[in-house]
Amino acid sequence: MKNILIGILAMSLLMITSCKKKDTVSGGSWSFKSKSYTVTSAITNTADNAFVVISSGNNTYNQLFFSFTTLPSADGSYTVVAGAPDSTGTQVGVALTLTTGSTYVSTAYAPTTNTTANVTVANGIMKVTVPATDFANVADGTDHADLTATVNQTEK
Repeated sequence: MKNILIGILAMSLLMITSCKKKDTVSGGSWSFKSKSYTVTSAITNTADNAFVVISSGNNTYNQLFFSFTTLPSADGSYTVVAGAPDSTGTQVGVALTLTTGSTYVSTAYAPTTNTTANVTVANGIMKVTVPATDFANVADGTDHADLTATVNQTEK
């Protein structure tokens, strides 16, 4: 019996140490309407050239979406726009959803109101920083507030 227990413990230890550990980092946070959201997951979607940020473990709401022409592979600055970025590769479309079901997009349409999102890429991990930028509800333009974000990709 003692040999069986030692054998099981040895196999368990071998299985645990042979598992590949994912490289993970803290996801950062973002705030909107005086509420802070802690990032629980932030991943890239290569098929859509998107960076998806999930907060509070909710896969439907409390999300930020960053849409690029091509996912960044190096540091850069991008003009924040509502909707899809143009083909120049210098813009990022940013949208957010809240638990209310409301979707918000940047109100920065004119060149004089543009905001720059800064992207850094280090060791395969993307970080996006957005300074205070006005976002409006797509269904009600009078419902708006500033979004600020410093979010990191949580897995390679």
